[in-house]
Amino acid sequence: MQKKLVSLYQGLITIMMIMVLFLLSALILTRQTYVSSEYLIKTAEEINYYEETAQNINQSFQDIGMASGISKDGLEQVISKDQVKKDFDGFINASFKGKAYEVNRKEIENEVNQAVQSYAKKTNKKITQENEQAISFFLEKTSESYDQALRLPLVPTIGLRVAQFKNQIVKLIIGLLLVLTLLMGLQYFASKRRLHIMLRFVAYANLSTGLLYFLSAIVLKYFNPVHRLSLTDKNLFDLVTTYVTGTFSWLLVLGLIFIVIGSIFAILSNSIRTRLIKKSRRRELEKKKGYDMFYHQKNVSR
Repeated sequence: MQKKLVSLYQGLITIMMIMVLFLLSALILTRQTYVSSEYLIKTAEEINYYEETAQNINQSFQDIGMASGISKDGLEQVISKDQVKKDFDGFINASFKGKAYEVNRKEIENEVNQAVQSYAKKTNKKITQENEQAISFFLEKTSESYDQALRLPLVPTIGLRVAQFKNQIVKLIIGLLLVLTLLMGLQYFASKRRLHIMLRFVAYANLSTGLLYFLSAIVLKYFNPVHRLSLTDKNLFDLVTTYVTGTFSWLLVLGLIFIVIGSIFAILSNSIRTRLIKKSRRRELEKKKGYDMFYHQKNVSR
């Protein structure tokens, strides 16, 4: 009965170790990905988000220009990919720090104004005082359109929460490391201070955590609800889905790492156990030889 209780106790500690290992590694993964502005920026680069966004912005400028009597040719490539990258990266970095980002609208208006002036010279159209007012209104609309195109919905709100959460992640990681150390100590004493038994349960915990990460990767790959988001902007849809599913390879790597660590602990546990068995057998053999020698001397003396 006592042996069963000890086994149950060891099993519960192992389950708790699995939970702590999974949460600990998940927090580290989250710190490197979902709450990192660099990760979102890297994702944007991978899917060519800047170029697509620049094309969409230029298209919206052309649409606004056509309403003002400016042909599409007059507003081709007004906004560059580098300009979009500079402002988008600034917006993301500021948002993930819980700060506001202001686009330099004057700079955008100057770029568009140069394109309008070039178009007027190319088509031999004179800019009158009335046209100046229309151009001013047009420049204001284009800079406003540019600003809206760069700002991802909900990012400033999420970024504020992220900034608060990032301050707590390190504390949570340290806390979980302390809990893990405590659980390993409890497992050691529950194993009657036999290192190979404790290592075996540690191996179980690591192998199980690795399998959990493989399962998480499968769920993320094939049952991800993010793919069902109804976003009309394909460029934004690609960014959001890639941002969420981009951790797929990380999950596989983490799973593999835990499997390898678990296997090492299992091999080490088995090695220590084998050594102890050999040592025990050697002692029994030496004890038996000593007894036989004593028995033989006793018979000779008789």
